[in-house]
Amino acid sequence: MSTDAYCFQSWPPLPIDVSVTSTVQTSPGQAGVGATYRQTGTVYEANGVVIKSFPAVHIYDGPVSYRLEWNGLCFVFSGDTTPSQFFVDNAKGADLLIHEAFNTVPQLIERSGYDEKSAKGIGTMAHSAPDEAGYVLDQVRPRLAVLYHFFNDFDTVLEIEREVRKHYQGPLALAQDLMVFNVTAGGIRVRMAVTASHVWPNKERHDAFRSASRMKRPQMSRWLADKQLFPKF
Repeated sequence: MSTDAYCFQSWPPLPIDVSVTSTVQTSPGQAGVGATYRQTGTVYEANGVVIKSFPAVHIYDGPVSYRLEWNGLCFVFSGDTTPSQFFVDNAKGADLLIHEAFNTVPQLIERSGYDEKSAKGIGTMAHSAPDEAGYVLDQVRPRLAVLYHFFNDFDTVLEIEREVRKHYQGPLALAQDLMVFNVTAGGIRVRMAVTASHVWPNKERHDAFRSASRMKRPQMSRWLADKQLFPKF
């Protein structure tokens, strides 16, 4: 499938998504618990876990951010958003706060080839500029702030952190893939997950693979097959 075809097929469900997010969202089995994207509300509550959603400002009506409360701890996740008062108001008291930040406008122009107008639209209107994300962090002042959603490389990360530090001087982690956060009342530990670099495929579904229907295999020309050094067919 080409990228054009993929993008084209992604558009038709959009009106349905907008319609759904405009109505009350209720967690399965959680009677009386629900919220719309238009306001802050509880979307899940069970076993001491409370999850709230609140509006996020991102391109269209519908996006939300989330706040999770459990065992005296609080985690807030922005999702895609430009900095908003909704987030500042609902992220207060967070232990771990994860907020998006895009690459800087100069980086988007230089590295991604955007013109200035497009770079500003993508990096500061649809998403959060690093300095503006830093302002949000300073308003909330969590125990640990994490920024993600930017290309974190050796020659981009220093500029991004400089922009953030224009406003925020508190504890900060700039996210990388496989970064792990262990949060307790006594402290927050940041570490990198250790994973195998080479693994065999998962065997759990091999039976289904073996029993799946097969299309007729194309036949190799005999003149080609006859040149095998160790003939198998």
